[in-house]
Amino acid sequence: MTRLAVLFLALVLIPGAALGADNRSVRALVTAKQHTLLSSQIAGKLIRLDVRGGETIRKGQSLASLDCTVQRAQLSEHRADMVAADKALAVNKQLAGLKSGNDLDAASAEANLAKAKARVEMAEATLGMCEVRAPFYGRVVERRAE
Repeated sequence: MTRLAVLFLALVLIPGAALGADNRSVRALVTAKQHTLLSSQIAGKLIRLDVRGGETIRKGQSLASLDCTVQRAQLSEHRADMVAADKALAVNKQLAGLKSGNDLDAASAEANLAKAKARVEMAEATLGMCEVRAPFYGRVVERRAE
């Protein structure tokens, strides 16, 4: 925004100074370098809209938040599954060490733990999408949600 203001002032003030004081005017058109329509990556109920039309925004600033109660519950469920898979793996390794278990059970428990960790990572990524953030500095031109 500051660069646009400086550019605009340079276009208006410098030519006027160079022309002298004879009341000539210079026309200038200032256009945005970047223009984007922002939306959430996931569907959900909008619970907070943090900006208004005409407002200047910073890169990374929160623009809107969605209700992610379901996503938080899914993350909790996946974390519990990961704890259970970790315990099952520990038991299977212990049994294998005592020559009481088989390699297939241990390998299966290890694969289940890896899947549980992946589900937790996916749920955390989805939860991160519950907040829409500004991708760059700018100004809100239009707000299409209330």
